[in-house]
Amino acid sequence: MYISLYRTDSTKVQPELINVVGVDDPHLLKQANDWKKEGVQATLPSPDKIDHIYVLQYSYEGANPKSEYYMYVTNSEGNNYIKQFEYNGSYDSYQDSLKKEDVIKKIGLDGWKKVSAMEWLY
Repeated sequence: MYISLYRTDSTKVQPELINVVGVDDPHLLKQANDWKKEGVQATLPSPDKIDHIYVLQYSYEGANPKSEYYMYVTNSEGNNYIKQFEYNGSYDSYQDSLKKEDVIKKIGLDGWKKVSAMEWLY
């Protein structure tokens, strides 16, 4: 599993990669995989209460490699939400002017799950 960190205050058009952290601990990998499955159906809070929006990529290698993408949202009340979505090229360019409402609208309001914080990551 690789965790890519990007600078949010960059003046560049594309996101500016700060660091990539690799994790090969089998216990941590299992925990990260189980975490996304443990969520319960929930209604996403209004965009004005959303603090951060992240894109998580789960890549599976082997005979049939594939990737799964999840939008991970945290809000001002300490709640965390996740939703699997279809990633496409329109997500490749960083637009600082893109509003949270537009991002959420793009992937939809249905199908969100409330999850615990990504404590396994720290």
